[in-house]
Amino acid sequence: MKKRKYSSPYYSRDYFSKAILPTEVYAGHKTIRQQLPYRQQDEIKFMLVRSGEGTVTVNARSYPVCRGSLFCFCSSHFHKLDMGKGDRLEVSECHVNSGVYFYISASPYYRTNTMDLHSPPVYAQLDEARTVQVTELIDQLSVLCEKTPITENQPAFFLLMKLFGILEKYASPAT
Repeated sequence: MKKRKYSSPYYSRDYFSKAILPTEVYAGHKTIRQQLPYRQQDEIKFMLVRSGEGTVTVNARSYPVCRGSLFCFCSSHFHKLDMGKGDRLEVSECHVNSGVYFYISASPYYRTNTMDLHSPPVYAQLDEARTVQVTELIDQLSVLCEKTPITENQPAFFLLMKLFGILEKYASPAT
């Protein structure tokens, strides 16, 4: 009888895989002075309103937004922005591949089963302290991604985990 060799059940691999880590991250700040047309992207997009008031329309549903409004859009979301009353919107955005979400959702520390990214969008209205925290996270991501090739950038992955954690903790169904 041939003896089979099995690996130990406690065998582990490197936690970080180049196929999962963010391969492309865009993080930055924008000022929106006019209505933007509907957009859709292949990756996950976080959008935080830094200042101003307006409306975000997602798949023909409108949501009023103000400072601290945090959205997470995925590829099934067509969205557009409108400023309110001739105002302008200051927003921070972070785009990342969806593999990061699936990797994070496998972590036992996240309750991602409560966060369905597809419909409706995940939305949180943050208090001032969380708004500042998310703004700083996106600013740090922007700086990290300019300095270091993303394939070697594990700190960016940890910042993204914090961003998902904040969204998970404060999200409410966007109805």
